[in-house]
Amino acid sequence: MKKTCYKQCPSGLVGYQKKCHLQCPFKARYKYKWECIPQCPKNTLLGFIKYTCFDTCPQGEFKYLQKCVELCPKDAPYDFNGECVKYCAGYLDGFSCYKQCPDKMFAFTGKCIPKCPEEAPFVNIKNCVRTCPYVHDSQLNCMKDCPEQTYPHGKQCKAGCPPDRPFSGPFFDPKCVEKCDNYELATENNKCISRSSCSTFIYGMRTKNGKLIKNRESSGRRMLALPKRSTYLKLLKRELKYQQ
Repeated sequence: MKKTCYKQCPSGLVGYQKKCHLQCPFKARYKYKWECIPQCPKNTLLGFIKYTCFDTCPQGEFKYLQKCVELCPKDAPYDFNGECVKYCAGYLDGFSCYKQCPDKMFAFTGKCIPKCPEEAPFVNIKNCVRTCPYVHDSQLNCMKDCPEQTYPHGKQCKAGCPPDRPFSGPFFDPKCVEKCDNYELATENNKCISRSSCSTFIYGMRTKNGKLIKNRESSGRRMLALPKRSTYLKLLKRELKYQQ
């Protein structure tokens, strides 16, 4: 009979005393990493499958009293990182215990929930809270400061610029400013643009000897504001009449 030397016994066989067997003998009935041994090594777990030792429980089983079980018992009903525990020190989602709630879940009264309730609608670092300590965005997420292009209105961050800095700079520097720089125009929605970017009529104010005067043209002049849309049609008619 041909004899073959294996580093590890083939699948379906177990090793004992330098030989491969179909099953372990009774005096070495515990199987650990495909070898037959008298008992499970220290710090290993006795598997749900009889006489099988594991370093960690297989997927779908839970650690309990140095054994692997299919279900956690009533005296330790919660699953925390694959181990049955009596109490949950974190947040519960059913019988699963988490140190921090999973993605798209929020912590409230010791539980993980998919949506914050009406009595605590704001989200502060994955926790549902009644009010935000600083400000919040339109999605009710708490934050310390409002993002760019928004400003605090009470505790809510609103889009646009605040009244004391109503104009926003060009796309490469869109911060809110008190007024547009020299040789820039302000659009109807308070965007600062260059004169060359203006493809319609220019109407506004310019400075002359420190005084503000009206003008119909402002080649290279400083524009401080444009009229609202309701006034724009009147100005357009006046401009056309002026050119005739």
